[in-house]
Amino acid sequence: MNIRPPGTEAILDKAWWVQSSKRDFTVKSTFHILRRKKAEKDWSSYMWVKGLPYKIRFFLWRIWDKRITNDDNLKRMRVQVVSKCYCCEKGEIETMSHLLLTAPIAQKL
Repeated sequence: MNIRPPGTEAILDKAWWVQSSKRDFTVKSTFHILRRKKAEKDWSSYMWVKGLPYKIRFFLWRIWDKRITNDDNLKRMRVQVVSKCYCCEKGEIETMSHLLLTAPIAQKL
């Protein structure tokens, strides 16, 4: 086996800040990166509240991840369905926002 040690030539080494388009490190760019990452996690603080029953936390997660089976999500998966909300007399399109927010039965809750 013929293994050579790294070269001893003087190679210019340069640090890059890949989070910035100019690749220059600034406190301002770091602040914006950290602020953006915190904003992404805000929804989870409402979902995974300590003391909230597990079945409710899991249901909220399924809503967030669009894992609740309704006509809108079935259409997104290319399943042919005639969309109609069976919870109300109007027969509106069954979407998550309709089922949980705008349907008459949801507003009574």
